[in-house]
Amino acid sequence: MNPISAIASAGVQSLARARARRFVVRPHGRALNGFVPVANPPEPQPADDFEAFIADRPTPQQFRVAFPDIELVLPDDLTTGEFRFDHSRYFAALDGDRRIVGGRFG
Repeated sequence: MNPISAIASAGVQSLARARARRFVVRPHGRALNGFVPVANPPEPQPADDFEAFIADRPTPQQFRVAFPDIELVLPDDLTTGEFRFDHSRYFAALDGDRRIVGGRFG
């Protein structure tokens, strides 16, 4: 079901009205659909934690324990050719001691 059909079946008269209802703030700081705007939301910092972990030169086993949701691909591993945009696969670069010294998501 496309979004317009879903909105129409939910009883909303127009897509523009539905979008406006999502972001209109009510008086007294309450918003429609539970959305309350934040003046300066903090920026997420997961990349900094990940980069700090890689800077410590972890072993592949340490990487897999620390990030079980990310598939680690070592230089001698065979993989499929699709490109992932969700950071679920990390192509690691190894040093002579087989420790991770860098890499890229792909």
